[in-house]
Amino acid sequence: MQNVEVQYYKKMGAAIRSARKKQKISLKDVAAQTGVTFQQLQKYECGENRITVFRLIQIAKAIGIKAADIIDD
Repeated sequence: MQNVEVQYYKKMGAAIRSARKKQKISLKDVAAQTGVTFQQLQKYECGENRITVFRLIQIAKAIGIKAADIIDD
């Protein structure tokens, strides 16, 4: 990934983590609701792995927010 892209995924991951913690939902709970492993969710939150739109929507729903709240234009 290019540097700009890496930074964008890190910002998205941080937004997911922040929203999840604000809602007081554990990674384990999000994993159970989405079918994504705990480890993969950690990687998304750290910006280590790309996140697809479908997965972003799943995670946002599990947290109780809209995917648009995570995307920073």
